[in-house]
Amino acid sequence: MRNLTLSFGVLVLLAIGQIPCLAQGPYRYLAQVAELNSPYQEKLLTELMRSAYPMTAYRVDVSQGTVEIGTAGQLDRDRFSSELASYGLTLTAMYRQDRSNGFHRWLAVGPGNGFPTYQDTGDPIADQATYEAAKEAWYEDHAEPKNDLTKAGQ
Repeated sequence: MRNLTLSFGVLVLLAIGQIPCLAQGPYRYLAQVAELNSPYQEKLLTELMRSAYPMTAYRVDVSQGTVEIGTAGQLDRDRFSSELASYGLTLTAMYRQDRSNGFHRWLAVGPGNGFPTYQDTGDPIADQATYEAAKEAWYEDHAEPKNDLTKAGQ
């Protein structure tokens, strides 16, 4: 009986070790890092995560060049990209897991690029016109990203 209890305890510990800790936070991110291809870069990324994001769960995959991050709050892409750059690493893509409506899908998190946002002043017609004019001005100033933005929704 004692061997059975001991074996069961070992199985429970093994099962607990297999439960992904990233599932605990409501926000999950997947970041693609360009230079993440060696143990040295993995160490740099681990150091960054421990110092800048001590309350997050993360998993580094050097073979894929990715880091999966679980957080209690939203992760700011620009801040994360800047912190990676301070370690000589480049964020090439970032995705956030969307668990709405029973689906689990990864949505791209775009960089802060100055794209205008809708400002509610209480006059919806004027607000929409102002927003549309600001978008067109942004498109004129950023001709290349406009093509990317319009293709992303297709």
